[in-house]
Amino acid sequence: MSIPAGIFDSFARLIRITSRDSHKNALIYLISSINELRTRLEEIKRRLKERDEELLANAVKALSYSDRDRASIYAAEIAEVRKLMKVVNVALLATERLLERLKTMDIVSDMRKPLSLAIGILTELRQRFSNTMPELALAVETIVSNVNTLASSTQAPETSVNIAVNSKEIEEIIKEAEVKAEENMKLSLQPIPTQLRSIIETINQNVARYIDQEDKFISSRSTVSLSTPTSYMKLSNLDIAIYQYIIKNNGVLDINECMKKFGVTREDIMNSLKRLEQAGLIRIT
Repeated sequence: MSIPAGIFDSFARLIRITSRDSHKNALIYLISSINELRTRLEEIKRRLKERDEELLANAVKALSYSDRDRASIYAAEIAEVRKLMKVVNVALLATERLLERLKTMDIVSDMRKPLSLAIGILTELRQRFSNTMPELALAVETIVSNVNTLASSTQAPETSVNIAVNSKEIEEIIKEAEVKAEENMKLSLQPIPTQLRSIIETINQNVARYIDQEDKFISSRSTVSLSTPTSYMKLSNLDIAIYQYIIKNNGVLDINECMKKFGVTREDIMNSLKRLEQAGLIRIT
């Protein structure tokens, strides 16, 4: 949860009175903010689990009435909910690991390194939140910005913690969180019945087949022609961002770069391109 500007300014003034160690001040704020973020994540996790149980019960009921079409709808939504749950679980585990690291490094190390590590991990989580949970992404972005402000508020500008971080260490922490998240979800979520699982697998296979077909038209670097809009269908923030990217790059779309830039999957980009084409904004060639 981000701190409102006025409160943050008062907080910054207060800790400047009590301490001249800017990195220590940033650490205090960072730990507090991460704990608030984790509280929000725990609530989202609880609600998603309730939603998962509701959908699973409805899907099983639909199967009991041999209503495969309705069961397929529930199955598709269960798959989406569980994707979101994994993102939330990864964030909870990564921030828990980060908090423990910050407490340890506070004792034995210069605080610039752990603060940089924290910013690196939070930035990675923000990218994962950006497409599905924009409010959380904004909250994390505010935390990072405030940490940098605090870290440089009492010293020369060059002491800001906006320095290179150990990307390998960040990658290891995120990967470890992903593995544990999968294990935790297997233990905490109700198992999906075999018949329903086969429906979900079929849905995933169809998505994979669609991506495969689209790849025949769009390679890693593709040319996308801009068109005059023929309809005004509702576009997502990602659709608009990709459209702006295409315009900026004179019709050239680098899928791998977009995946990294927007923190989304290849499937997300393909779906976005399809919506843009349906809206008449682009023509895939």
